[in-house]
Amino acid sequence: MQPSEAIVLFLIPMILSLSVHECAHAQVALWLGDDTAERQGRRTLNPLPHIDIFGTILFPVLTIMGNMGGFFGWAKPVPVNPAQFRPNVNAKKGMMYVAAAGPLSNLILAILAAAFLKLAITINPELLLFISNFEVAPPLIVVILGIMILLNIALFLFNLLPVFPLDGSRVLRGILPPNMTGWLDAMEENPTIMMLAFLGVIWFGGGLLLGPLLQILSGIEALFALPLERLLFVIFSTG
Repeated sequence: MQPSEAIVLFLIPMILSLSVHECAHAQVALWLGDDTAERQGRRTLNPLPHIDIFGTILFPVLTIMGNMGGFFGWAKPVPVNPAQFRPNVNAKKGMMYVAAAGPLSNLILAILAAAFLKLAITINPELLLFISNFEVAPPLIVVILGIMILLNIALFLFNLLPVFPLDGSRVLRGILPPNMTGWLDAMEENPTIMMLAFLGVIWFGGGLLLGPLLQILSGIEALFALPLERLLFVIFSTG
């Protein structure tokens, strides 16, 4: 796949996936009583309010054009004010639910993309021929859905890593007792520690998450009887 093609084929699914991710945060916050994101127009699937010019556009393009061996980006964080949660909602638990909503929305998107791919193949069985042929580029719908599946599994796993400001740090805070989250406090309060930890996640995250990613991919593959791993090999080997 050529860099110019990869920019389009990865950037569009990523922008859509990040928009769903941020909208999920805002929706759960509203359910818990906090309308901060709602008032700022962030409880929407419209990508425009969620786009961070550098994180959502420029940095992903640079990672592709620079052939860095990965693809990474982010959207504007949704503002959440736990002080506005309903009185019966524990602030720490509420933040855990809001944080978990983003990664879970990505896992749901991956499953939905696989369901749409299964439907497309059911309607047109000839699409399976492209998945087994390394010499012919798959149709656009197959490529987009394949990338949506892989990208959203990666977003689900990456965002659950327990490193601030990723969602996993908030989820872990909601699970662990306060006397076991001091290292998260240090990470959040010290910009240097946070940056080093985050850079470490970016550098080593791919290797750490490859195994779980393939396991989830295999599970979705079995659920819908789709040759997803084969499809991804075809996508990345053509062009």
